[in-house]
Amino acid sequence: MEVCDARARLQMFEAALLSRLRGVTLAPAVRGALEWIGRGRTVGEAVAVSGFSHRHFNALFRDAVGLTPKVFSRVQRFHRILRGMGAGAGWAEMAIDAGYSDQAHFCREFHAFSGVTPTEYARTQPANALHVPRLGS
Repeated sequence: MEVCDARARLQMFEAALLSRLRGVTLAPAVRGALEWIGRGRTVGEAVAVSGFSHRHFNALFRDAVGLTPKVFSRVQRFHRILRGMGAGAGWAEMAIDAGYSDQAHFCREFHAFSGVTPTEYARTQPANALHVPRLGS
């Protein structure tokens, strides 16, 4: 598949997803939590600010977003790592800066989301930081 074809297909897919969002309104607590978690704050802090019980907040968030707040938080942290790769920092420093407990935690989470290790990913040198090319292709 040509790079242009892949980019065009992704743009069409993105446009289709965005068209489904038009007219969707999020509960203020969910909208606030998306911003809060997106800035690297914890789910517990987002729950406290929401005014809802943890269980009710999780259900509200999951129904609106499709992921639990914790999974959404993990995905956001993983995206921050991908965007920061190539900045010259070592794995351990990147892991701690992103909020992982240690380098091993970072490596496990990276592999769980991407299917490759951080070193394998870095070797592929993807054109887009949020794209993990299939190895061997």
